[in-house]
Amino acid sequence: MYNVRTPIRSWRPPPGVDFSPYQQSFDAMFVALASPVRRRILHCVGNGMTGTTMLAEVSGVSPSTICHHLKVLENAALIDRCPSHVCIRLNRNGLKALRDYMQHYF
Repeated sequence: MYNVRTPIRSWRPPPGVDFSPYQQSFDAMFVALASPVRRRILHCVGNGMTGTTMLAEVSGVSPSTICHHLKVLENAALIDRCPSHVCIRLNRNGLKALRDYMQHYF
């Protein structure tokens, strides 16, 4: 039986793969991607939609709710927003780190 005091052997990335900049955010990435609204937003941002009003119309939620979801996606390193929050784009480095992390399962 599993004992909570037994240390869990930590997983290590394959040789030559450096996940260190994103290791802390993988949990946040999976939490962010668990929401169908955030996956829809991520898809729309990837297709060039960057306005919160436009994203709200497509997602069927209010603009203030979109702002919340964008903050979750940004904290998970899945999107980048400029300081004025006008431009929104995919964080290709974060998505690549997630893809590389998942690649060892296939």
